[in-house]
Amino acid sequence: MTTMAGAQDITLIKKLFTRLTKNWGPSVAVYAATLTVVGIYITDWKVVATKIPFYGKKFEEESNI
Repeated sequence: MTTMAGAQDITLIKKLFTRLTKNWGPSVAVYAATLTVVGIYITDWKVVATKIPFYGKKFEEESNI
């Protein structure tokens, strides 16, 4: 059973989270993208790193036939 005060609280919380998402969303997205790229670089994830121009050449094998 939802009272009128409970509905107002939910509306207030929705407004708060909407405002926080608008303010912090772009920053969080940039940090997440940066951490992903740094994580791939540090772990040397071959599946992904081979697709990166110039850096992917590190994984090419020379065949001596």
